[in-house]
Amino acid sequence: MILLLAHLPQFDLHVLEKKLLPLLTAEDRQVYSHFVSEKRKKEWLVVRLLLRDYLGRLPQIKYDSHGRPFLKDFDGYLSISHSHDYAVVCLDRLPCAVDIDSLSRDYHKLAGRYLSADEQAGFGRDNQKLALAWMGKEAMFKLMGRENVIFAQQLRVFIEQGISKFGYFYGKYLPGNTRVKFTYYRIKNNLIVLARYE
Repeated sequence: MILLLAHLPQFDLHVLEKKLLPLLTAEDRQVYSHFVSEKRKKEWLVVRLLLRDYLGRLPQIKYDSHGRPFLKDFDGYLSISHSHDYAVVCLDRLPCAVDIDSLSRDYHKLAGRYLSADEQAGFGRDNQKLALAWMGKEAMFKLMGRENVIFAQQLRVFIEQGISKFGYFYGKYLPGNTRVKFTYYRIKNNLIVLARYE
């Protein structure tokens, strides 16, 4: 598994545009022309810069019928995520998914939307565990590539220990009892969660 990470504030949008826009296909330039916010433009270009630097060429990112990204002419899997400050890309030969988010958010406010009653009782108000659960379920959802998944009913996460700089936890997609293993990394005030089938 390859994990590519970029700190977005380090990049200047005009420099990125000068470097990458001439290399884009007409189709990608059309997509790019519809972005309004500078943040979205920077995220989109930084992901392509990370891939170009790693692969030695600028790949074309496509999307499947579930909205999952994949690389044209690449025999493997791709997952992408952004937070306020970071862009992260995961590449692997096996199915993978990644999510990144800030620990500054109040995940307790969202808990009823993504946690079962048992999970809410187990995690309480521990914002770090709630953050891991949110990102784990987001990553699991991306990994599964299914539509109309009800996070609180169909996705379960099992977090037994407190958060350190690096660790593991597990999850299940209940209708099929599919097990998922998560690896997480803490980067300053952000968590990166990677999901793979167990």
